[in-house]
Amino acid sequence: MAAFCQKRPIGESMSSVSLPPGTLESLQRINTDFLRCVVPLFWMKRGVAIHAGCGFFIDDGSRQYLVSAAHVLEQTHQGTLFFGIEGRQYRSIVEPQMLTGGKGLHDTLDIGVVRVPDLRLRPPAAPVSISMLGPNRRDGDLYTFGGFPSSKGGRKASRAELVYQSYCYAGVPAMPGAYVAVGVSESTHHLITFNKRSIAKGVGSEPSIQTFPDPKGMSGSPVWLLANGPPPRPVLVGVLTRWMKREHVIVATDIGVVLEAIRRLSTTEESEAMQTDAA
Repeated sequence: MAAFCQKRPIGESMSSVSLPPGTLESLQRINTDFLRCVVPLFWMKRGVAIHAGCGFFIDDGSRQYLVSAAHVLEQTHQGTLFFGIEGRQYRSIVEPQMLTGGKGLHDTLDIGVVRVPDLRLRPPAAPVSISMLGPNRRDGDLYTFGGFPSSKGGRKASRAELVYQSYCYAGVPAMPGAYVAVGVSESTHHLITFNKRSIAKGVGSEPSIQTFPDPKGMSGSPVWLLANGPPPRPVLVGVLTRWMKREHVIVATDIGVVLEAIRRLSTTEESEAMQTDAA
Protein backbone atom coordinates (compact mmCIF):
# COMPACT_ATOMS: atom_id res chain seq x y z
CA MET A 1 0.00 0.00 0.00
CA ALA A 2 2.43 2.65 -1.15
CA ALA A 3 1.45 6.16 -2.11
CA PHE A 4 3.85 8.40 -3.99
CA CYS A 5 3.76 12.18 -3.72
CA GLN A 6 3.60 13.90 -7.11
CA LYS A 7 5.19 17.16 -5.99
CA ARG A 8 8.83 17.11 -7.10
CA PRO A 9 10.81 20.24 -6.22
CA ILE A 10 13.88 21.11 -8.29
CA GLY A 11 17.03 22.52 -6.76
CA GLU A 12 20.42 23.33 -8.25
CA SER A 13 23.73 24.53 -6.85
CA MET A 14 24.19 28.29 -6.91
CA SER A 15 27.18 27.88 -9.22
CA SER A 16 24.77 26.79 -11.96
CA VAL A 17 22.11 29.50 -11.62
CA SER A 18 23.20 31.27 -14.84
CA LEU A 19 21.85 28.76 -17.32
CA PRO A 20 21.38 28.71 -21.11
CA PRO A 21 17.85 29.37 -22.47
CA GLY A 22 15.61 26.32 -22.23
CA THR A 23 17.55 24.72 -19.35
CA LEU A 24 14.83 25.10 -16.72
CA GLU A 25 12.26 23.78 -19.19
CA SER A 26 14.45 20.72 -19.81
CA LEU A 27 14.87 20.23 -16.06
CA GLN A 28 11.12 20.38 -15.63
CA ARG A 29 10.66 17.79 -18.37
CA ILE A 30 13.01 15.44 -16.58
CA ASN A 31 11.30 16.23 -13.30
CA THR A 32 7.79 15.47 -14.53
CA ASP A 33 8.34 12.89 -17.28
CA PHE A 34 11.53 10.88 -17.03
CA LEU A 35 11.65 10.54 -13.25
CA ARG A 36 8.54 8.39 -13.49
CA CYS A 37 10.96 5.48 -13.93
CA VAL A 38 12.31 5.90 -10.36
CA VAL A 39 10.94 4.02 -7.35
CA PRO A 40 11.95 3.69 -3.70
CA LEU A 41 13.18 0.25 -2.63
CA PHE A 42 12.60 -1.04 0.87
CA TRP A 43 12.63 -4.11 3.06
CA MET A 44 10.38 -4.97 5.98
CA LYS A 45 11.42 -5.42 9.60
CA ARG A 46 8.64 -6.56 11.96
CA GLY A 47 6.09 -4.93 9.70
CA VAL A 48 8.02 -1.64 9.42
CA ALA A 49 9.32 -0.50 6.03
CA ILE A 50 13.07 0.26 6.01
CA HIS A 51 14.20 2.46 3.14
CA ALA A 52 17.03 0.73 1.24
CA GLY A 53 17.63 3.13 -1.63
CA CYS A 54 16.24 3.81 -5.08
CA GLY A 55 16.04 2.05 -8.40
CA PHE A 56 14.78 2.78 -11.89
CA PHE A 57 13.38 0.78 -14.76
CA ILE A 58 14.68 0.40 -18.32
CA ASP A 59 12.76 -1.08 -21.25
CA ASP A 60 14.80 -2.41 -24.19
CA GLY A 61 11.72 -3.12 -26.29
CA SER A 62 11.31 -6.75 -25.24
CA ARG A 63 12.52 -6.92 -21.64
CA GLN A 64 12.36 -4.70 -18.56
CA TYR A 65 15.13 -4.27 -16.03
CA LEU A 66 15.46 -2.74 -12.59
CA VAL A 67 18.73 -0.82 -12.16
CA SER A 68 20.16 0.27 -8.83
CA ALA A 69 23.43 0.46 -6.92
CA ALA A 70 24.85 -2.94 -6.05
CA HIS A 71 25.10 -2.02 -2.36
CA VAL A 72 21.35 -1.32 -2.37
CA LEU A 73 20.43 -4.67 -3.93
CA GLU A 74 22.87 -6.46 -1.61
CA GLN A 75 20.64 -5.44 1.30
CA THR A 76 18.63 -8.57 0.57
CA HIS A 77 20.68 -10.12 3.40
CA GLN A 78 18.56 -7.89 5.67
CA GLY A 79 15.34 -9.19 4.12
CA THR A 80 13.48 -9.33 0.86
CA LEU A 81 13.50 -6.06 -1.09
CA PHE A 82 10.23 -4.66 -2.43
CA PHE A 83 8.92 -1.94 -4.70
CA GLY A 84 5.36 -0.79 -5.36
CA ILE A 85 3.43 -1.96 -8.44
CA GLU A 86 -0.05 -1.37 -9.84
CA GLY A 87 -2.97 -1.09 -7.47
CA ARG A 88 -1.88 -1.21 -3.83
CA GLN A 89 0.52 -4.11 -4.13
CA TYR A 90 4.23 -4.73 -3.63
CA ARG A 91 6.57 -6.84 -5.69
CA SER A 92 9.63 -8.57 -4.31
CA ILE A 93 13.00 -8.52 -6.03
CA VAL A 94 13.87 -12.19 -6.42
CA GLU A 95 14.70 -12.39 -10.14
CA PRO A 96 18.26 -13.12 -11.40
CA GLN A 97 20.64 -10.26 -10.71
CA MET A 98 23.85 -9.06 -12.33
CA LEU A 99 26.08 -7.24 -9.83
CA THR A 100 29.50 -5.72 -10.36
CA GLY A 101 32.32 -7.38 -8.44
CA GLY A 102 33.59 -6.36 -5.03
CA LYS A 103 31.87 -5.47 -1.80
CA GLY A 104 31.06 -2.07 -0.33
CA LEU A 105 33.71 0.58 -0.94
CA HIS A 106 35.86 -2.00 -2.77
CA ASP A 107 33.29 -2.01 -5.59
CA THR A 108 33.89 1.34 -7.27
CA LEU A 109 31.40 0.55 -10.05
CA ASP A 110 28.65 -0.49 -7.60
CA ILE A 111 26.00 -1.37 -10.19
CA GLY A 112 23.21 -3.94 -10.00
CA VAL A 113 20.73 -4.96 -12.71
CA VAL A 114 17.71 -7.21 -12.21
CA ARG A 115 15.54 -8.68 -14.95
CA VAL A 116 11.87 -7.97 -14.10
CA PRO A 117 9.45 -10.10 -16.16
CA ASP A 118 5.86 -8.97 -16.57
CA LEU A 119 6.48 -5.51 -15.11
CA ARG A 120 3.31 -3.66 -14.08
CA LEU A 121 4.10 -0.35 -12.42
CA ARG A 122 1.62 1.84 -10.60
CA PRO A 123 0.80 4.89 -12.80
CA PRO A 124 2.26 7.39 -13.36
CA ALA A 125 5.41 5.28 -12.96
CA ALA A 126 6.83 3.99 -16.26
CA PRO A 127 10.15 2.55 -17.47
CA VAL A 128 12.52 4.68 -19.53
CA SER A 129 13.40 3.57 -23.05
CA ILE A 130 16.90 2.20 -23.54
CA SER A 131 17.22 4.68 -26.41
CA MET A 132 17.50 7.48 -23.82
CA LEU A 133 20.74 6.05 -22.44
CA GLY A 134 24.00 7.74 -23.46
CA PRO A 135 27.15 5.90 -22.38
CA ASN A 136 30.27 8.02 -21.87
CA ARG A 137 28.50 11.27 -22.74
CA ARG A 138 30.18 14.47 -21.53
CA ASP A 139 28.73 17.03 -23.94
CA GLY A 140 26.83 19.11 -21.38
CA ASP A 141 27.33 21.58 -18.56
CA LEU A 142 24.62 20.49 -16.12
CA TYR A 143 23.70 17.20 -14.46
CA THR A 144 20.41 16.45 -12.75
CA PHE A 145 19.37 13.53 -10.57
CA GLY A 146 16.23 12.72 -8.67
CA GLY A 147 14.85 10.14 -6.33
CA PHE A 148 13.48 9.51 -2.86
CA PRO A 149 15.57 10.70 0.11
CA SER A 150 15.25 8.36 3.08
CA SER A 151 14.32 11.27 5.35
CA LYS A 152 11.22 11.99 3.23
CA GLY A 153 9.48 8.63 3.31
CA GLY A 154 7.89 6.16 5.65
CA ARG A 155 4.69 4.73 7.01
CA LYS A 156 1.80 7.10 7.65
CA ALA A 157 0.61 7.05 11.24
CA SER A 158 -3.07 7.14 10.27
CA ARG A 159 -3.12 4.07 8.06
CA ALA A 160 -1.03 1.20 6.71
CA GLU A 161 0.37 3.19 3.82
CA LEU A 162 3.87 4.20 2.74
CA VAL A 163 4.34 7.76 1.54
CA TYR A 164 7.45 8.97 -0.24
CA GLN A 165 8.41 12.46 -1.35
CA SER A 166 10.68 12.73 -4.36
CA TYR A 167 13.20 15.50 -5.03
CA CYS A 168 15.19 16.54 -8.07
CA TYR A 169 18.64 18.14 -7.80
CA ALA A 170 21.07 19.60 -10.32
CA GLY A 171 24.76 20.44 -10.32
CA VAL A 172 27.69 21.19 -12.58
CA PRO A 173 30.47 18.73 -13.54
CA ALA A 174 33.30 18.49 -11.01
CA MET A 175 36.81 19.56 -11.97
CA PRO A 176 39.16 16.84 -13.33
CA GLY A 177 41.21 16.91 -10.13
CA ALA A 178 38.20 15.66 -8.18
CA TYR A 179 38.41 12.29 -9.93
CA VAL A 180 41.92 11.79 -8.59
CA ALA A 181 40.86 12.82 -5.09
CA VAL A 182 37.88 10.46 -5.09
CA GLY A 183 39.80 7.62 -6.72
CA VAL A 184 37.66 6.98 -9.79
CA SER A 185 38.19 7.35 -13.53
CA GLU A 186 36.46 9.71 -15.95
CA SER A 187 36.04 6.72 -18.27
CA THR A 188 33.72 4.94 -15.82
CA HIS A 189 32.30 7.68 -13.59
CA HIS A 190 30.68 11.10 -13.47
CA LEU A 191 31.34 13.47 -10.57
CA ILE A 192 28.83 16.22 -9.87
CA THR A 193 29.57 19.23 -7.69
CA PHE A 194 27.01 19.24 -4.90
CA ASN A 195 26.89 21.42 -1.80
CA LYS A 196 23.68 21.11 0.16
CA ARG A 197 24.29 24.46 1.82
CA SER A 198 24.00 26.33 -1.50
CA ILE A 199 20.87 24.94 -3.09
CA ALA A 200 18.71 27.30 -5.13
CA LYS A 201 15.11 26.59 -5.97
CA GLY A 202 14.76 26.79 -9.76
CA VAL A 203 11.80 29.12 -9.99
CA GLY A 204 11.81 32.35 -12.01
CA SER A 205 14.83 34.40 -13.04
CA GLU A 206 16.09 34.90 -9.47
CA PRO A 207 16.27 31.52 -7.71
CA SER A 208 16.29 31.69 -3.94
CA ILE A 209 18.20 29.60 -1.43
CA GLN A 210 16.07 26.75 -0.12
CA THR A 211 16.67 23.96 2.35
CA PHE A 212 16.54 20.59 0.62
CA PRO A 213 16.91 17.22 2.36
CA ASP A 214 20.16 15.26 2.31
CA PRO A 215 20.36 12.99 -0.74
CA LYS A 216 20.99 10.06 1.61
CA GLY A 217 18.89 7.12 0.44
CA MET A 218 19.02 8.15 -3.24
CA SER A 219 21.68 5.63 -4.23
CA GLY A 220 20.48 3.83 -7.35
CA SER A 221 18.77 6.91 -8.84
CA PRO A 222 19.32 7.81 -12.51
CA VAL A 223 21.62 10.70 -13.38
CA TRP A 224 20.83 12.81 -16.44
CA LEU A 225 23.07 15.13 -18.41
CA LEU A 226 21.59 18.11 -20.22
CA ALA A 227 23.42 17.74 -23.52
CA ASN A 228 24.27 20.99 -25.28
CA GLY A 229 21.38 22.30 -27.39
CA PRO A 230 19.65 24.46 -28.17
CA PRO A 231 17.55 23.47 -26.40
CA PRO A 232 19.47 21.31 -23.90
CA ARG A 233 18.57 17.64 -24.41
CA PRO A 234 18.32 15.21 -21.47
CA VAL A 235 20.41 12.03 -21.75
CA LEU A 236 20.54 9.32 -19.07
CA VAL A 237 24.28 8.97 -18.43
CA GLY A 238 24.75 7.35 -15.03
CA VAL A 239 23.57 5.79 -11.78
CA LEU A 240 24.05 7.60 -8.47
CA THR A 241 26.11 5.44 -6.13
CA ARG A 242 27.54 7.73 -3.45
CA TRP A 243 27.22 11.16 -1.87
CA MET A 244 30.60 12.28 -0.58
CA LYS A 245 29.57 15.03 1.79
CA ARG A 246 33.02 16.21 2.79
CA GLU A 247 34.22 16.43 -0.82
CA HIS A 248 30.94 18.09 -1.96
CA VAL A 249 30.45 15.66 -4.84
CA ILE A 250 27.90 13.15 -6.04
CA VAL A 251 29.46 10.00 -7.52
CA ALA A 252 27.71 8.27 -10.43
CA THR A 253 28.79 5.24 -12.44
CA ASP A 254 28.56 5.62 -16.21
CA ILE A 255 25.46 4.05 -17.78
CA GLY A 256 27.71 2.04 -20.10
CA VAL A 257 28.33 -0.32 -17.16
CA VAL A 258 24.57 -0.88 -16.97
CA LEU A 259 24.33 -1.62 -20.70
CA GLU A 260 27.12 -4.18 -20.37
CA ALA A 261 25.36 -5.81 -17.41
CA ILE A 262 22.11 -5.97 -19.40
CA ARG A 263 23.97 -7.57 -22.31
CA ARG A 264 25.57 -10.17 -20.04
CA LEU A 265 22.28 -10.90 -18.26
CA SER A 266 20.46 -11.28 -21.57
CA THR A 267 23.19 -13.57 -22.93
CA THR A 268 23.03 -15.75 -19.82
CA GLU A 269 19.24 -16.07 -20.07
CA GLU A 270 19.39 -16.96 -23.76
CA SER A 271 22.08 -19.58 -23.10
CA GLU A 272 20.03 -21.14 -20.30
CA ALA A 273 16.93 -21.17 -22.52
CA MET A 274 18.86 -22.95 -25.27
CA GLN A 275 20.12 -25.57 -22.81
CA THR A 276 16.57 -26.14 -21.56
CA ASP A 277 15.27 -26.56 -25.11
CA ALA A 278 18.09 -28.99 -25.92
CA ALA A 279 17.28 -31.07 -22.86
